[in-house]
Amino acid sequence: MFRYLVLFLVMSTAAFAAAPLYEIDPGHTRVLYRISHLGFSEMPGRFNDIKGTVHFDPADVSTAAVDITINAASVSMDHDVLDKKLLGKEFFNVEQYPTITFKSTAVEKTGEKRGTVTGDLTFLGVTKPVTLNVRFNKKGWNEYMGSEQVGFTAWGKIKRSDFGFTAYAEHLGDTVPLRIEVEAYAPKAKEGDKPKGE
Repeated sequence: MFRYLVLFLVMSTAAFAAAPLYEIDPGHTRVLYRISHLGFSEMPGRFNDIKGTVHFDPADVSTAAVDITINAASVSMDHDVLDKKLLGKEFFNVEQYPTITFKSTAVEKTGEKRGTVTGDLTFLGVTKPVTLNVRFNKKGWNEYMGSEQVGFTAWGKIKRSDFGFTAYAEHLGDTVPLRIEVEAYAPKAKEGDKPKGE
């Protein structure tokens, strides 16, 4: 029994290693959100500084994996006063919790170029499982980066109260829709050509 278990683990490791590695392109990756403000509007915001890796093989999505780190201080709602408030203790508390992380635990294919990614989201020191819908957009050569690249769009919802984010609960929405645009490139681009364009 032990022999077969070892063989299974070796085969699983080999399968994971076979999934190509891509590194997040921070210039073309954004995490977007919306939050209800007094019921009058759905105010948009975003995070601009995202790093991490994606393992992905379109022929076998079971080997896919995502590991992303967001710089919490890169949050923005395109308003100087609001942006300053968002960094404080009532909101993202970036001094104590400088990063937000997401590490996938399961990937499932649900249709042509569609799937779900479940992972552990750590936010304000609290870790909770979150499932996102994902669309695989494209795999191909990016002439500006000089490397192979992949792109995805993901979306879902979280409840901010699940993570202890309860400031102004009577005024701000608890359920927060997310949309994530990701581009990632083969890591050899870091050692080779510099981006030729934007």
